[in-house]
Parts: sequence; structure tokens; C-alpha cells
Amino acid sequence: MVDSLGAGRNIEALRRLAASFPATRKFAFNADVRELGAEPIPEPAGDTYMAPAFRLLRESGVSHAVVITDGLPTDHESGILVAARGLRLDIFYVGPPPGPPFLARLARATGGSIGVTQLSAQQQPALAQQVRRLLAAGGPGIDHD
Repeated sequence: MVDSLGAGRNIEALRRLAASFPATRKFAFNADVRELGAEPIPEPAGDTYMAPAFRLLRESGVSHAVVITDGLPTDHESGILVAARGLRLDIFYVGPPPGPPFLARLARATGGSIGVTQLSAQQQPALAQQVRRLLAAGGPGIDHD
């Protein structure tokens, strides 16, 4: 699952990262949420609504997701925590450390992990390796980023 990052051209770096997982289902969320299929991650637009994204994941049979986001959600934190029940969320915050405390709380509440990263060319291989490891741990049929 990916938040449509817009800072600088992080979106281009995120698209390259996502393209390295061609067999993985991908969902994008900002002002709306949808499964991407073969289409690339869209340009950033609107706010970051996580609760509808997590509801769509659950409705789609997903139990584990790797979330890559650049910020705080627009919707209320308590609603997000309710919507995330039943999901394991491994979250990567793209930005300066330490990252928003709510993302760490969300990851812990779902039994997932939290990481802080950049999408620089130097850090992309390590991030891709971490995502692969998390997806492999998620089990067959539930790989998402």
C-alpha cells in the first residue's frame, strides 16, 4: 500500500520501488483509495485518508500490508485504529527521523513494525530488501506495498 508521496520527486522513486515488485498487489491512497493493478502509482493529490484504505484492504481479503507514507493521516486517529483491526501493518515513514509518533503507535497496535527511510538512490536497494523480507514473512497471497 502506498501513500502518494509528493515531496520533491519522491513519487518517482516510489514508482521505481513499486515496479520492482511486479507480482505484488498495490493500493494507493490519498483523497481516495483504490487497488492499482498494472497502473503506476498516481500523482499526489488531496489528503491522506488511511481509514478508508484499511477498510478496502480488509474487504479485499488482505491481512498484511507494507505501508509507505510521508506523513500523518487526515482522518481521526481513533477511526484509523478501528479500521486497521485485523490487519498487520509494517510501516515505512519517508522523511526526517524520528517520524510521526502516531505511525509507530499504529504499527505496534497491529503487530507490525515501523521504519524511517528516505527514497534516495543510495537507500532504495536497502529499502527494497526490507520490503521483500516483510512481504515474505506475510505469507502467500497477502503481499502488499
